[in-house]
Amino acid sequence: MSSIIALPGTISVDLTSAVSTSPLFNTKASPALAAGALVDGFRETYPAARAYTFIQPQNLGGSQSRIDRLYVKRDLYEEMFEWDIQAVGINTDHRMVTMKISTADTPTISHGRWVWPAHIIRDKVLAEFIDSEGLKLMAAAAEVAKLEEIGQWNTNNNVQTLWMKYKLTIGNKARERAKIVVPTIVEEIVELKNKIDAIEMDEELTEEEIKLSCTVLQEKLSKLAQQKHNDTRLGSQIRNRLEGEVITKYWTGINKPYAPREIIHRLVKDTRAEIPQYETNSKRMANMARDYHNKIQKERAEVLPEIREEKIKTVLERTTRKVTEERGELMKARLTLEEVRYALRRSANYKAPGLDGIPYEVWKVLDQRYESRKK
Repeated sequence: MSSIIALPGTISVDLTSAVSTSPLFNTKASPALAAGALVDGFRETYPAARAYTFIQPQNLGGSQSRIDRLYVKRDLYEEMFEWDIQAVGINTDHRMVTMKISTADTPTISHGRWVWPAHIIRDKVLAEFIDSEGLKLMAAAAEVAKLEEIGQWNTNNNVQTLWMKYKLTIGNKARERAKIVVPTIVEEIVELKNKIDAIEMDEELTEEEIKLSCTVLQEKLSKLAQQKHNDTRLGSQIRNRLEGEVITKYWTGINKPYAPREIIHRLVKDTRAEIPQYETNSKRMANMARDYHNKIQKERAEVLPEIREEKIKTVLERTTRKVTEERGELMKARLTLEEVRYALRRSANYKAPGLDGIPYEVWKVLDQRYESRKK
């Protein structure tokens, strides 16, 4: 019993009677619960909620109860959160109790760097915004080019700063659209959940009215959950059909073992202190690691300029392969638009983006739209 963290259980208790009897819900299982110091986590968190886990179809009687439970050790209950009862993606009249668990020594981990969501790459509203901002960028760049031709170069207003502002602008718009553009089925599921919660908390409705209304809505919710699950499975099957026999990132990762990532729980702030103090915030730990490595680079022994030049000359003299004059002239030439587009089309997909969070796929889609408009 000491190794138990969570224990699923099924105990038949009728919840359609008065909810005020909630303190008695666990009495029938009290001997077993007392022995392991277990607690029904959901009921402990929401003692007044009806929240049924078994809902019989209306044509079979429509009875409801909460016979599916998730018991946890009482001393670990405080480390668990987001208790919920959710519809599952398989055909069943039961719902699943879920929760999240954290440990006391887990460091504070941030959300990480923002990345442009894949599902909004072809969003129409966002695409039109990117186009309009792109036209503004081209006009501003043309004005800057005229000034630079007569030697007026501005450190705060040049092609590079204009490009940076453009990427920040479209990135902010992408963040905004990502919060709005949600799959329709997800919106419907959230709406049904809100309706069910409102009905269950409505004190003006009778038990029979609540039971009837919730049964109908729960049936719809279960069907949507199954549809969402089946859509996900179908998408996986289609991708496997297309890429399962081709040497791609997907193919190489099919049988790749995925071990949990090692987490650095803490770093010592000052190794010289008699009583060590620890940092557990991931951002500040990353800054500590950065500062440490920068310090190592800066603490290198100083080399006299003449010795440095001599060493460089020695290395170059031993280099047998050298750039020809013809190749050197080619390297000096400015890149053409077609060369840039060729490199973009040849770039790999599904790679981690840079600090701006914009992946290659976004620029590829914009290039495709540009080509289609020319035609």
